[in-house]
Amino acid sequence: MLLQGPAYLRIGVARAAIGIASVVAVSACALTAPPGPPGTAAIQAQVRNRSAPPARFQLVDADDGAPVGAVEPAVVPGLTTTHVTFYVPARDPWFIWINDQPATNDVMEMTKRECALEIDILATGGNAIRCRATP
Repeated sequence: MLLQGPAYLRIGVARAAIGIASVVAVSACALTAPPGPPGTAAIQAQVRNRSAPPARFQLVDADDGAPVGAVEPAVVPGLTTTHVTFYVPARDPWFIWINDQPATNDVMEMTKRECALEIDILATGGNAIRCRATP
């Protein structure tokens, strides 16, 4: 039996609604950051790499220099801007290292305030870190 008229239209609308709902659900999952390692908290930062070489990020324990937490992505290609998630340890102290050097500011203290973290990798190889107040 071939469906025509209103019955055919209802089935088409239902299929379209299911398709749209599926796309929205998959898109929402893509925007949600996966949980980090146990015992860490996620801190988002906008990173602008204004230098040609890639910028490599690492979290280290301030006491012994051992790697802690995780960074995703850990490498930001040259001349690009992207969001980076730092999965920082719940315990203090820790530091962000950029290209095997400690960051220029005390990022750990900045993250204790409500702000938007911004990291600039300068063309000269240095870095500038800001904590902009959030509205």
